[in-house]
Amino acid sequence: HTVLTTEDKSFSTVSNDLGEILLPESLLHKKIYIDDYLYFKESKIFTEVKKYVWEIKPNSETLEEIIIDENIKLSLQEVIRNSIKSFSENLQLSTYYRENYYNNSSLACFADGMVDFYIDKNTYIQSVIKQSRTKSFAPTSNMNMRTSYSLENIIDATMRFNVIQELLEDKKYDFYVTEKKVGDKTIHTCYFMSKEKVKKRLLRSGYFVYDADKKIILESSFGLDPNKAKYNKALNVVLGKFHISNFESRSKYVDSDGLYYPSFARVKTVGSVNSKLANIDNEKINNEVFFYVLNTRIINKTPTSFSAKGKLYSRGTKYNYPFWDSPEIKHLVK
Repeated sequence: HTVLTTEDKSFSTVSNDLGEILLPESLLHKKIYIDDYLYFKESKIFTEVKKYVWEIKPNSETLEEIIIDENIKLSLQEVIRNSIKSFSENLQLSTYYRENYYNNSSLACFADGMVDFYIDKNTYIQSVIKQSRTKSFAPTSNMNMRTSYSLENIIDATMRFNVIQELLEDKKYDFYVTEKKVGDKTIHTCYFMSKEKVKKRLLRSGYFVYDADKKIILESSFGLDPNKAKYNKALNVVLGKFHISNFESRSKYVDSDGLYYPSFARVKTVGSVNSKLANIDNEKINNEVFFYVLNTRIINKTPTSFSAKGKLYSRGTKYNYPFWDSPEIKHLVK
């Protein structure tokens, strides 16, 4: 998900899964920059409405080398603390936000909307839902909706790095850090996986990438460890059995000329629930929540009246205009 910004940082957006971006006509004749640590920083000025192919050059990379550091865990915790502290103050992130709920592989229903996230000077995050709608195509279980990430869950995972912190503190996991040069940046990647002899359920694996000099996280990706899937048995609780068969989380961040913020995040959960007590027979869990940052804006102060919580679906359909027909949103989810 590559980031494009204007020269004055008044506009920024992120590409879809295919690397495509749709820019508004208001950006004609303005200088647009590729702003992603994986690529050389380049600029273009577009002068007419048409389809362009922008062939961007990957930053030159050196081979990864493993770092030997007896205090590496303390260094990684410092990176997390500094990343949280470094998020830009008094910033409004205007996002397209979506929850998808599936029956098997077919979309049963969804909720989407325009959600603003505000970061104040103490990096306290507020969520304001500006527009929302819901659509249903087939029945889906209440459990499927209850197990999806909420607004506060996904922001905590994306901007508080709570899952990464939990894994670093968990003695069931090993991790190691590599170093390489990407362009003029020194990039470290922390890989983590469960220890060889650990045989527990819901063991995870993945990585996060960070700028070694600034000590800020640039992207993360983790999920259930496929090599430990045989240990991933159902969890017996009072009400029944929960089984999570797949979990994926991805996020990416922009670090550009003094601005640092998330540009994209996605969480997907797949599993099932059985409960004789609650009369639940193998209810399927298959949902995902994601957001794309469409634009950023520095503001004087953040809202103080309310902060939205819970699931977008529970808000129902409340909108002032058909936001889903906006070309940039159609492009993101096509």
